[in-house]
Amino acid sequence: MKKILSIDGGGIKGVFPATILKIIEENILKENENIYEYFDIITGTSTGAIIALGLGLGISADKILELYEKMEMQYLKEIKVFQNVLNQ
Repeated sequence: MKKILSIDGGGIKGVFPATILKIIEENILKENENIYEYFDIITGTSTGAIIALGLGLGISADKILELYEKMEMQYLKEIKVFQNVLNQ
């Protein structure tokens, strides 16, 4: 039976699948095993495809999550409503 990982899109909401994938890396994978070695097929749409590509290149879910967290903070800084909250 094949193991297929399909990751949904949603822009900055990529934080959610990246977090779950980080948990999988920490709790399911063997030491020094990459997530792309665990699944037979990794696919996604939109931001999910970007995550899938990163995983396929051997980038850890932890590093991908760091990227999304940085993007999230940048995104929030650009929204005027959140500027006062972030500057406190």
